Amino acid sequence: MFVKAKGFKTAEIDRFRVLQQTCFEIQAEMASELREGVSEKEVAIELFKRYQKAGAGKFFHLPVPLFGARTGLPGRWSIGKFYPRDVRLAPGDAVILDGAPLFKGFMVDTSYSFAFGSNPKHDEMMRSLLEQRPRVVDEVNQNHSFKQIAQRVADDCAALGF
Repeated sequence: MFVKAKGFKTAEIDRFRVLQQTCFEIQAEMASELREGVSEKEVAIELFKRYQKAGAGKFFHLPVPLFGARTGLPGRWSIGKFYPRDVRLAPGDAVILDGAPLFKGFMVDTSYSFAFGSNPKHDEMMRSLLEQRPRVVDEVNQNHSFKQIAQRVADDCAALGF
């Protein structure tokens, strides 16, 4: 599989933005429809169908819904731990909906994070991430490595108790 990584024309960037917005809309719509007791596996299947309906032919990786404690990637995580489980959605759970569909040469890897119901800790964390975003962009523009940026964000989050 060949995925272009540089030298994009304006029309290609515009097309990517449309596809990225489509993926976020799919995730946001799915989030709004979730009900207590649904499993990660059920949500993964539904996301897969929605991406296909939107025109995805293949996937860089299949949809990955994570509920509750799994959103924090606890312990040592291998690829196999990302597969959806029979974990059931409960009130207050943190949720991540992640997908990477391919649309005729465009890979669109998006994630959508939210809390299912009231979760003050998640709300606090999301506010702190809003402060992180401009710093990440600045560090990318200063040619910091992904590893350096990720470590700095992780250190900042740990310092805040996340």
